[in-house]
Amino acid sequence: TAATAAAAEAALKAAEREGNMEHLERLLGAAVDDCYVAMEILGDRSTDPRTWDHIAEELAMAYLTLGVRRRQALFAAGGGGHHLTEPVNPGAAQRVAEPLEKAADTYASLGDARQLAATRYQAGTLWSRLWMRASEPRRARERLAKALGHYQAAHAYFSGAGGRTLAMIDLDLCDLYTAVHAASPNGNLDCLDKALLCLLETHRAFAPNGNPNGSSNGSLSAALDGATDDSRGGADGATSKSIGKN
Repeated sequence: TAATAAAAEAALKAAEREGNMEHLERLLGAAVDDCYVAMEILGDRSTDPRTWDHIAEELAMAYLTLGVRRRQALFAAGGGGHHLTEPVNPGAAQRVAEPLEKAADTYASLGDARQLAATRYQAGTLWSRLWMRASEPRRARERLAKALGHYQAAHAYFSGAGGRTLAMIDLDLCDLYTAVHAASPNGNLDCLDKALLCLLETHRAFAPNGNPNGSSNGSLSAALDGATDDSRGGADGATSKSIGKN
């Protein structure tokens, strides 16, 4: 078991240095396989909880690395900005999302809230760049809801810590809300308000204890809680408009 776990860890470290996507896929596939073999040898967590958790952490990291690198490869091939509207088919989107979902499930089973939040941030980044690149309005709404849901979950965790990660989430949420506003036929002022709130919160992210002037981020959290439904309003028109251009 220890040898198999060590092999998985070595494959993961090699994958993190690998620039060739095809080779990377093989290395990460080997890491995933080794982790599952080690888990099969153990049988279940009760046999050796410490070793099991270590293997599960390696498995989650392998899935997370694979999802992030697939996302980077997808957008490098077709462009990843919010303004680009070339459709990305469901199969290609799910191929990227699947390892991120498996990483999130594994971190949740480990009770690793920080890594779970970080993984959901990565998933939010995926869907935030895909919602305007759907072939139909219904799928655009689904992707937008996923982006907001993942970003909000990550924001809820990191809002207590402040720092660079919170600022990055705020800026990405700002970009997403601004894109929804710009893509809506008549604009979406509610999204514009939320974009401004996110932008303003970047100041709090770097303040001592994440809380300048003793203020709270309750107003932003409350705004984000209702954001999914509010932001969907522009998705139908925005997507139809994008399809028309193609």
